[in-house]
Amino acid sequence: NSVYFPQGTYKITSEIELRSDMYVYGDGPNVSVLNFYKASNPATSEFMLAARYESNILIEKLTIKSNAYDDGLFNVGTYYAGPPKRYVNGTAGNINGVLISSCTNVTIQNCEITGFNYDGIRVSVEGADPDTDYNYNLKY
Repeated sequence: NSVYFPQGTYKITSEIELRSDMYVYGDGPNVSVLNFYKASNPATSEFMLAARYESNILIEKLTIKSNAYDDGLFNVGTYYAGPPKRYVNGTAGNINGVLISSCTNVTIQNCEITGFNYDGIRVSVEGADPDTDYNYNLKY
């Protein structure tokens, strides 16, 4: 369950799903670079690395970046938290780095996260059931 990124730059074009008991690592920030490349703003939220209802994940020694700012990919419009949640006069899409949602025991260390047009790290829950939808023991 280990994914190692040796020295280099890796062009990532779609979401990488993180699973329980997973170790994702490189040789160091600015040495092992994951570049989430998008040609345009997506129609919905997109995540580079995403964990949903998972546990025991370690991410370390990586640069996690996006071309969103460099290429001018911005959400333009007004966001209403709702109900219902929606954007008006703009696009609903956004480009995010890492999603941790309803997870336990997740550590992100010795990483640089940069260039996303929304969240570098988003911590959320998948649903509304307090017995199953929570995050616990997250470290950055």
